[in-house]
This record gives sequence, C-alpha cells and structure tokens, in this order.
Amino acid sequence: MSEEVIDQQKVTELVASIRDQFVLPYRDAAALKEIKSSTSFKDSDPLTEIGKLSQIIKAHSTKIGIICQPSKFFGNYPAVFKEFQSFANALFYLLSVLPLIHDGDMWAMYLVQKLDSTVINLLNGVSQLCDGIDKMINEGKGDDEDRLACIGILWTACESLEEIAKKGNFQLLADNIRNSCGLVDDVLQDVDSWLQDPHFGADLLIDDDFSDNEDRESDKEGSDDEVALEKMAEFLKLWQTRLKMIKLLLSSFAKSMATNVYNAKNTKASILDKLNALQSLIVEQLDELFSDIFLSDASFSEDDFASSVSSLNDSLRHMVKVITKLNTSDAKKLKWIQVWETKYFPN
Repeated sequence: MSEEVIDQQKVTELVASIRDQFVLPYRDAAALKEIKSSTSFKDSDPLTEIGKLSQIIKAHSTKIGIICQPSKFFGNYPAVFKEFQSFANALFYLLSVLPLIHDGDMWAMYLVQKLDSTVINLLNGVSQLCDGIDKMINEGKGDDEDRLACIGILWTACESLEEIAKKGNFQLLADNIRNSCGLVDDVLQDVDSWLQDPHFGADLLIDDDFSDNEDRESDKEGSDDEVALEKMAEFLKLWQTRLKMIKLLLSSFAKSMATNVYNAKNTKASILDKLNALQSLIVEQLDELFSDIFLSDASFSEDDFASSVSSLNDSLRHMVKVITKLNTSDAKKLKWIQVWETKYFPN
C-alpha cells in the first residue's frame, strides 16, 4: 500500500482544519470555559503540563517559521505538513488541560484570567499564521516580515504561558502587589513634591496674565490661603507617614508571597483572590483620595475626606485580618502584622 502523497492541497486542508478547530470556536475566554475534557494527571498537575506544552508549542512555532520561508515552503510540503500536524497536536493537548484549571478550586481567579487571556493571544497568533499560509499559497510568494511578526506573537504567548505556570498563584499575587507598591510610591512622590511647593489645585490651571489681574483683588485673601495651605501641609505630612506604612505592609507581604512560604499551608484560592481584590482596592482608594486632596482650594478641611479615609481604613483592616489568618501558625510574622496594625491604628 503506497503512502499518502502530501501536496499543497493537503497542507491547505490541514491549515483550514487548524483554523476550524482552534481559532473559530475560541474567540474569547467564555468560549474556553466551554471546553470539555477527560484529561487527568497522576504524577503531575495542570500548570506543570501547561508549562511543558508552552515549550513544545514554541519549538514547533520556531520550526514552522523556518520551514515556511518562501524558499523552503514550496515543494517541501511533507515537512510543512508534519510540522503543522505536530503543532496542532500540541494545541489540542493545551486546550484539553484548561478544564482542569477552570473546574478546579485551587487556582486563583487572577491566575485563571491571565491564563485565559494568554491562550486567546496564542490562538490569535495561530489565526494569523493560518491566514499567512493561505495568502502565501494563493499568491505563490511569502512575506518575511509578516511571517516573523506572526511567529513573534506565538513566542510571546508561549513565554507568558510558561511564566504563569512557573509562578502559580503565589508569585503572580506577589507581582500584583509589587505593582501596587509602585503605585503607592507614585502617590508618595506626589506628596513629597507638593510639600516642597504647596499650592491649591486650581493654581495649576491659571495662566500668568489672568493671575496678574487677580493678584490685586486677592491680596486680602492671602492670609486665608496661607492658613489653608498650612492645614493641607499638616494633613499631607501625616499621610506621608501613613503611605510609607501602607507601602511597607504591601511590600513585606509581597516578599512573603514570592518566597512561596504559604504553599505548604494549602491556602485556599478564594483567600488569595480576596487579598488580590483588597490590595487593588486599597490602591484605587488611595489614588481617589489624593486626587481629591490635590484639587483642594482655600476652603480645605480634612473633614471633607473623612468618608474616603474611613473606607480606606476599612480595606486596610480587612487586609490585616486576612493576613493575620494566614499567619496564625507563624509567631514571628503574626507579631510583625500586629505591630504594624498597632502603629497604623493607634486608637
């Protein structure tokens, strides 16, 4: 029995099959969650397998990028077909693992969302790859720039998948918290800058000509402005210290997360999701609070911000409570968080 002849038509059919199987059904994360699979692992776990598959898919992407050079593609259809078939098999296995992540209760939602988003990016790259092959076959020539850009998209997605698999719940949360620390630091720098040059928010919106005309009319208000600016300065100096403490809380916890000290405690994904939501909310509340403060005018009163401060403090207390619960068996860390809480909330 003779072997099947692999020609251009067979390659075209395989590319169409890849598009139909992996691109058209999965346009968004919701579609990925509809995947059904009987895949299971005895001596491994879904994230480990995703990491391995990302390396395999990247390797096949590299080979496809080489074999699909116009000078090598035409007339070399068996090799092209073989690489695309192996590529398709790896994609199939990757998608078959996703239900184990979606249906499990040990994976945090921020990990799941990042994973789904990255898989969609990968499949978008697959779509561009299929379109590029069709175009090359139809036109009888290829475009190196388009080919390299497409392979680059696949590489980037594979590297992101590998990173997700390597970091897991804890180190991804640590990354999120470190990003939040950077945002807190930005607010702190804004406070430092304001204290070096105290001013009302409206001052930044007034041009020099208008300001000159207003100066003659506002001399009598100068003393009131000075009093208001002094009150703002006192308020912001207080928050300068508080911001440093908030940054310390977040950075210390991020460091603990990055070292995987909680892995052995079988921390529930729901708790990690709660922490992720809280740290994000805290930064959002800080940004809103200080945006309002910096827009203050001569009528400034710290009482105007009491509600915002109260909401922020509620979030901080909630975060401290969750962190305390995580560290009940670690006396040293428990003591640290208790000292922080006492210093931040002296009353």
